[in-house]
Amino acid sequence: MNLDNIEETKKELMDFENRISDLYKEGKIKAPIHLSKGNEKEIIEIFKKIKKNDWVFASYRNHYHALLKGIQKDWIEKQIIEGRSMFIMDKEHKFYSSSIVPGQLPIALGAALAIKRKGTNDHVWAFCGDMASETGVFHEVTKYAENHNLPITFIIEDDNLSVYTPTKEVWGINDAENGNFSHAKLIPSNTDNKIIKYSYERGWPHHGIGLWTEFAEDKFIAEGLKNYKDEVKKAMELLAQNDKVVFLGQTVSYKGSTIFGSVKDIPESKRIELPIMEEVQMGISIGLSLEGFIPVSIYPRIDFMILATNQLVNHLDKIYELSDGRFNPKVIIRTMLGSKDPLYPGPQHCQDHTEAYKLMLTNIDVIKIDRVKDIVLAYEQALKKDKSSLIVETASLRGK
Repeated sequence: MNLDNIEETKKELMDFENRISDLYKEGKIKAPIHLSKGNEKEIIEIFKKIKKNDWVFASYRNHYHALLKGIQKDWIEKQIIEGRSMFIMDKEHKFYSSSIVPGQLPIALGAALAIKRKGTNDHVWAFCGDMASETGVFHEVTKYAENHNLPITFIIEDDNLSVYTPTKEVWGINDAENGNFSHAKLIPSNTDNKIIKYSYERGWPHHGIGLWTEFAEDKFIAEGLKNYKDEVKKAMELLAQNDKVVFLGQTVSYKGSTIFGSVKDIPESKRIELPIMEEVQMGISIGLSLEGFIPVSIYPRIDFMILATNQLVNHLDKIYELSDGRFNPKVIIRTMLGSKDPLYPGPQHCQDHTEAYKLMLTNIDVIKIDRVKDIVLAYEQALKKDKSSLIVETASLRGK
């Protein structure tokens, strides 16, 4: 691509995404896709500074980055068709991406540390979204990079959304004067390290193309999914009848996962929309329970809940023992195994860690629901218990 000709390069980028959109609409891509639109000029200007031997780390919305790094269009398209849209990686072009927020940032930091130790002139460019830039991980890696003078630049691509959750709103940020986050700007430095932020309006939905794509398996899946959604909704509404119950997590007040559909009719006063901060969410849940609430702490996938394992295993599961019975917090944790059909999301979105949690947890009941007819009963029993419960809904529920 000729990066000096912005309009020509912009057209190439958009043409590629439109082609991917067409392939998805035709049912030729059986995996999630996250398209870009609206940030072409900004990202082209950044890539003018990126050298061939520099590293680029990106998120799941990475097609533009891969193209601008010089990876061949046909190869990228093949990767996307094979289901790797969210985690395109290429060793030759030193390109790495991850579908876990903000999973790529600590790895990028490590690459920058290696470059400094080797004494080369290479550089690392680490891209992330605005919600990722508000995580503790972001603050840790940027602080370490700055203080140790590492050759890395962090780029925040700000569309003010995480899925469909408004970043500023859930963080309580009120900066109407200039629209910037407190740290999300070019930070002056005596080194080559910096943080760059640009804002844009996302031109595509979070995932997909805004149209439903028909697959041969859809009829069976849709029927099973409806039964699953109906029963989960019934279970959540049963819990909501208890005055002490509150629901918290991402997509409890905004669409973006099946969670929203199951709680959207519950009074807004009982729902707490949170940013992406999995470990903090578990800690908040514990604190709420210490004050007499019964938190229903919801994680869209068990893959993401891994990040809350410290609070879950070392705190919630051990508080009764550590306090010699003085504290007995009760939290209902709801999570689910990602489905592999009709769209396969890759190994970072459909792992099953249920048995591992059973081994780690001694005072928390771990329940894996395998049948739709067991959903309401599982949550009803969890509400009656005097201890915490971790309830795992499985993808196989859709057909039972």
